[in-house]
Amino acid sequence: MMASIIKESIINLDPEKINFDDKESVKELTIALLNTIEHLVQENAKLREENQQLKDEIAQLKGEKGKPKIRPNIPAREPFIPKPKSKGWSKGSKKDKVKVDRQVTIPVHCSLPSDARFACYRKVLIQDILLKTDNVEYLLERYYSPSLNRYYDAKLPNSAKGSQFGANLKSFIAVLYFSCRVTENKIWQLCKDIGISISEGQISNIITKVMHKELASEKQAIFESGMNHASFVQTDETGARHQGKNHYMHVICDPRFSCYFVKPDKKRETLKGILGLGKEDRLKIPLITDDAKQYYKLSEIDCVCWIHEIRHYIKLNPYLGYHKQILELFLNDLYEFYRFMKLYKINPNDNI
Repeated sequence: MMASIIKESIINLDPEKINFDDKESVKELTIALLNTIEHLVQENAKLREENQQLKDEIAQLKGEKGKPKIRPNIPAREPFIPKPKSKGWSKGSKKDKVKVDRQVTIPVHCSLPSDARFACYRKVLIQDILLKTDNVEYLLERYYSPSLNRYYDAKLPNSAKGSQFGANLKSFIAVLYFSCRVTENKIWQLCKDIGISISEGQISNIITKVMHKELASEKQAIFESGMNHASFVQTDETGARHQGKNHYMHVICDPRFSCYFVKPDKKRETLKGILGLGKEDRLKIPLITDDAKQYYKLSEIDCVCWIHEIRHYIKLNPYLGYHKQILELFLNDLYEFYRFMKLYKINPNDNI
C-alpha cells in the first residue's frame, strides 16, 4: 500500500546523487515530494477520523460517551448594506401594461362659464377585481315526436358536462390550492362568502380527481411540446415522500419548460419510460446530467452540468500552501471560463 502511494523515484532517491544545478530535475523532484506529503497528510487525516469513529463506537458499546461533535466556528457575516437606487430609474406608466375592461365617463358637476368648450378626457386607470357568481341555468330544448314516440334533446356544452360546477370555478379552485397554497377549508370559506354552494368534500374531489386528470393531461402536453422544441434538456432527481413511501422526484427541463415526475425508483428503465424511449432509442439532443450511471447513453450527446463538474474541485481540501495555490488559480480560471461561456451564449457573435 505504501509503495503505491510513494513513487519509485522517491523510494530509491539518493540525496548524494542529486544534481542541484539541473533546475528542472530539482523542480520535478520537489513537486513529487510535495505531492507525496499531501497524499500522506490527507490519508492520515482520513485514518484519524475513522479511528476516532471506531473509538466512539467502542465507547458507546461499553456504555460510555464518545468524543463530542463540536461544530467549527462560523465566520462573522458582513452587515448587509442595501445598494443605492439608480438615479436614472423613474416610475413607468401602467396604462400600456394593464388591460382596460370597461370605461366610465364622469361629467363635470359644477357650473361652467358660457365660453367653456370640451377639451378632452383626463384618463385615470384604477385596477380592481370582481368576485361574484356566474351561475348559468341552461334551458335545453326538448322536442317530442308522437309518430316515433321519441324525445329529441339539446346537449350541454362540453365544459358543463359531467359536473354541477363550471370550468372557471374548477380552475379557480385549482389555482388557489396548487399555486397559492390555500387549504381546502379556506377555499370552501371563500366560495361560501362569494355565494357558491359547495361542500369541502366536493372541493377535495375537484382537486384530487377532476383536476388531477386535467392537470395530468396539460402536463403531458407541456412535456411533449417542450421536448419537441428543446435544443437540449437537463435532468436530475431527489428523494421525495409520496403517499407515505420513499420515491424519487425527477425533473426534465430547459430554459423554457420544467416537468416533474414522481417515481418509485431512479432506474435506467424508469428514465427511459419518462422520456418515451424504447429499448435501443436515444435522445437526439444533448442531455445534461450530474454524470450518474443511470443517465449514460440515454442521449446521443451526454453532457455534465457546470455545477456538478466544479463540485469535484470544490471538495478538495489541500494541506500544503503550494497545492492550495494551484487549486485557487485553477478555480479562478474555471470560473472565468464559465463567465465567458455565459457571455458567448447570450451573443455568439461578440468578440469576447
